[in-house]
Amino acid sequence: MSFILFLIFTLTLLTSLHLFIQNYKLRKRIIYAEENFQNERKQLLNSLHLYKKRKLEVYKRFLLKTIECNDLDVVNELSDVFFGRKDILFNLEDFNLLMNEIHLDFLTKLRKEYPSLSCDQLYFCSLLLAEFNTKEIAKIQGIKENSVRMKKKVVREKIGIPDNCDLIEFILNKKAE
Repeated sequence: MSFILFLIFTLTLLTSLHLFIQNYKLRKRIIYAEENFQNERKQLLNSLHLYKKRKLEVYKRFLLKTIECNDLDVVNELSDVFFGRKDILFNLEDFNLLMNEIHLDFLTKLRKEYPSLSCDQLYFCSLLLAEFNTKEIAKIQGIKENSVRMKKKVVREKIGIPDNCDLIEFILNKKAE
């Protein structure tokens, strides 16, 4: 009788140990799978961000080249080839959406924090954030470089940035927050 009890006890102990080991292995697999998933997610998000930045670079080059071209038919054909549709040039809404995507809702946050900024001023901030220089912004908006400087000054005043602080740097630092 005691031998049978000993055998039952031993079998129960071995079964428990086996289940413990199986549970441990399963937990290790789950942890490995979660880590693997997180790494793949990071890589995918990085790739997506790089794709969006590349899309912005293409858009910037396209925008600057089409400004130099005076033939609207050529611009529309290029637009169709690059973006799959015509009349994309100077579409403020599309450009702001692209900037918001790339810079994680930066413009939405900027609009909430500084509601006094007009749509044109937000678009202007988008151009600054896209790192267009003063000359390029002047071409894009069809204004003189002095007008761009004045716009910078007006935006700086509305946001409350001192004159000695660079607006572009402020915007880039604000984006990082």
